[in-house]
Formats: sequence, C-alpha cells, structure tokens
Amino acid sequence: MNNEPKVLACVDQSPYADNVTDAAAWAALRMGAPLELLHVIDRQEGAAPVTDHRGVRPFDAD
Repeated sequence: MNNEPKVLACVDQSPYADNVTDAAAWAALRMGAPLELLHVIDRQEGAAPVTDHRGVRPFDAD
C-alpha cells in the first residue's frame, strides 16, 4: 500500500470544477505531491434505480 500523500480533487461539469482544479493543482505543487482528478458523472435519465440496499447502514447505527 502506498502511503505517500497525494491530492485528490473530485470534479463534475458544474461551474465550480475549474476553481476546484486550480486549487487542487496549487495544493499539489505546494505539497510536492501528485494530483489525481476524479470526474463524477451524473446518473443518466431513465437509469434503473438501485433497489438492493443490503449493505447500507443508517447514519445513526452503532
């Protein structure tokens, strides 16, 4: 497992993506760390809903 620090920026097609990318690049340069971008894609219209929730726990579960 690689324990070296890296900067991960999650972007989508929102108007904020450019600012997030710029800030992440600045942070990666300051840290001397690699930058990874994770592009989040919205669910398409008409996609089948997920109905299998067997692994899902509520937030207040102990």
